[in-house]
Amino acid sequence: MVDALERTVRHLRPRGTIVDIRPDGSRNPRVLSRGRVIGELLPHEEVAGDDAGADAAVAHLVRRGMLRRGRRGLVWHQMSFESVAALAEYVRTSPRYASLPRGTLSLARRGGGRVTVRRAVKYEVLSRTAPAR
Repeated sequence: MVDALERTVRHLRPRGTIVDIRPDGSRNPRVLSRGRVIGELLPHEEVAGDDAGADAAVAHLVRRGMLRRGRRGLVWHQMSFESVAALAEYVRTSPRYASLPRGTLSLARRGGGRVTVRRAVKYEVLSRTAPAR
């Protein structure tokens, strides 16, 4: 991951910008039905390693002086599903999420079937540092 990011940074003009936007792996997405949390999406085990690797790659290039941190924060992304089956299919085919806690689909059915997933997405603006003169 460090190598790919380093190659990307080398293609930037001095003071060029990269915006790092990705799901916040430290917060499991919440499943809501009728505005109430009924469960969380559980990630695949390897996703935590990928998230940690991406964080480490950015931190490494900041320490080396290749990148400077700028504004960063969190936004909430919401996805609505028309049915419990659509949510189940999303989780089944997702490379990021492995499963739902037991009973979540039953709770969603009792709530009328329409569900929403709310997940945290983190962002950070990174700038290439100017070369030394």
